[in-house]
Amino acid sequence: MIPDLASLPVILAFTAVNVVFLLYLLIRWRRARRDSSRRKGAVQGEAAGVRIACPECGTPNDARFRFCRRCVAELPSGVTDQVPDSGVSSQKS
Repeated sequence: MIPDLASLPVILAFTAVNVVFLLYLLIRWRRARRDSSRRKGAVQGEAAGVRIACPECGTPNDARFRFCRRCVAELPSGVTDQVPDSGVSSQKS
């Protein structure tokens, strides 16, 4: 069955919309895969709740931080002074 020429623009428009929609879905799927692989590749210390105690004020900071969240002192690069994450932030006055 051959469609008549009058319906050809409608068929082409429908096909173009479907192609654009499929490309949109493909891009979203690839981004979701990329983001999930980034989450899986996170530092083990972050997943376990490892904290680094600031050498200046003693505030526990996340292992991924470079500077203390309280006094902005530079944190040690190695995870040597680990503080278990108790869920309560203790701040010195």
